[in-house]
Amino acid sequence: MAASGKPIRYLRSIFIPDDETRLILFEATPAEVVVATARQAGLDPDRVAQADSRERLAPG
Repeated sequence: MAASGKPIRYLRSIFIPDDETRLILFEATPAEVVVATARQAGLDPDRVAQADSRERLAPG
């Protein structure tokens, strides 16, 4: 997708085995770019939502 002029960046994945849930975090605008990228990779996303993440600094 990035090669076709639609900027997207993979950030990280989170797997929750007990729920059989996988969260894949991307940075892209608009959200349709994320959906198209996931489908191109052979994934069928159940849901795509905007998220805001802030890293906590470790004390000390």
